[in-house]
Amino acid sequence: MMVTLLLYAHCVGERSSWRIERLFLEDVAFRVITANQTRGHVTIARISRRHERELADLFLQVLPSCRAVGLGK
Repeated sequence: MMVTLLLYAHCVGERSSWRIERLFLEDVAFRVITANQTRGHVTIARISRRHERELADLFLQVLPSCRAVGLGK
């Protein structure tokens, strides 16, 4: 769930753990992704830092797939 949350947040241009936490409260898409389970900014930042390399590699794999189906420019 956290990987999906971080990938989605980056896709919509949000990298700040504070802002991602806030968007969970304001944006339905963030609630759907997390199955309405809250995650604090500290947890988001910790996971993002701990798995930075793996997340970057995954993000680079996801981008071409999104482009192929017309989800990006």
